[in-house]
Amino acid sequence: IDKIQDYVRFLQENSQEIEILFKELLIGVTSFFRDPAVWDFLKEKILPKLLNDLPNGYTMRAWVVACSTGEEAYSLAMLMDELGLLDKSRIFATDNNPSLLALAQAGRYPREVLQKSQDNHREACGCANFPRHLEARGRLLEVAQRYRDRVLFHHHVLGQDGSFNEFQLIVCRNVMIYFDADLQRRVFGLFAQSLHREGFLMLGPGDGLRAVAQACQFTPCAGSGHLYRYAGSS
Repeated sequence: IDKIQDYVRFLQENSQEIEILFKELLIGVTSFFRDPAVWDFLKEKILPKLLNDLPNGYTMRAWVVACSTGEEAYSLAMLMDELGLLDKSRIFATDNNPSLLALAQAGRYPREVLQKSQDNHREACGCANFPRHLEARGRLLEVAQRYRDRVLFHHHVLGQDGSFNEFQLIVCRNVMIYFDADLQRRVFGLFAQSLHREGFLMLGPGDGLRAVAQACQFTPCAGSGHLYRYAGSS
């Protein structure tokens, strides 16, 4: 189709094409242990504190927002496992794209991701045992069952849907940079409703949301440019 007017007409006459266009416009870039320094800080400073503060018998709940094809949620599960804390945690991962959620739930990835993932994992965790987290399935690599058992994937539209649980950790990276100011404030309000009073919000290192976060009563944590705690009243 050469002319935009013709494409608009085509969209009006073909509902399936609208769905395809919507999926193409969404940004689903992700990878295992992306930004290794973020994961290293989480491993050394945050997760041990969160889990040590949990009362006996309680489970730590984490929410990975806009999880795309699932690598970030599984990275968190792998990190929990390496700390010996996987059985004490439950990870909820959400996205507004059902097709990406289906891929995430399957937990199967091309073998080409292995080298970059190994490098990220080694830098984040200081060890070279990333392959033990995956199992060969022909030309694909499948995330180990123990991780798929601890991650629950759900459809959730961040700009519309409400809070659905209370979390000790919320991970929302490289998402809100695409929102306008009003929507950013609405989402911060949603996170305030969803975060445990002792919990942490993790944003992307390059999101540039510090001023908005602070205006919404989220206070940056010392030693980190991307972790926040809610200072307002729940």
